Amino acid sequence: NKKWVNIKETLKEKQAKYKIIDVNDEITHKSRIEFVKCKQDIAAHYRIMWVKKANIKQGTTNYLVFIDKKLIGCVVMSSGVMFGTELATIFSDPVTPTSKYKKLSKLLIYMICSKPFLKMYNDETLWEHTGITTAVFTSYEKSMKYRGLFKLNEKTTIKEGRYKYKLIYQNRDKIFPSYKAALTQWLDKYKNDIK
Repeated sequence: NKKWVNIKETLKEKQAKYKIIDVNDEITHKSRIEFVKCKQDIAAHYRIMWVKKANIKQGTTNYLVFIDKKLIGCVVMSSGVMFGTELATIFSDPVTPTSKYKKLSKLLIYMICSKPFLKMYNDETLWEHTGITTAVFTSYEKSMKYRGLFKLNEKTTIKEGRYKYKLIYQNRDKIFPSYKAALTQWLDKYKNDIK
């Protein structure tokens, strides 16, 4: 299904042609979620396209995320073993702006905060992660994206570039038992929040 179209060595990205979710696509209770491991340069391509404020750092494991065979986003992770913690670290989790759903990024977060994702990631890294953490660089004191599932663990005032705060979010407690449970909760909260 994928066809290489171009390689840009200077950006260390590789373009691959996938069908991307658009405004006509519906996410339903029957929708199927897939995390597909990919090479770093493929994830970098989509991150460059979808991340506004990127100082792009590389993680150790990269996934493309599909719903009903349509690409919705990517996830770049690093193992907690690197930081001496049982929390897996999200380095980047952008979603495409092409869907009709305003809270598509929340769906991706819900899926990451699930037992199936943690099991897949633990099997990949051979490290027992029990939750998820991430750092947010922002001009605001809270991140709406991570609010709800994650707890704000640390807030640091910084003087780097245009950002005022570095926020460390952690989630140990709100882990969904399945992708279906995560999808159901997201649909109940956000399916009608459309553009």
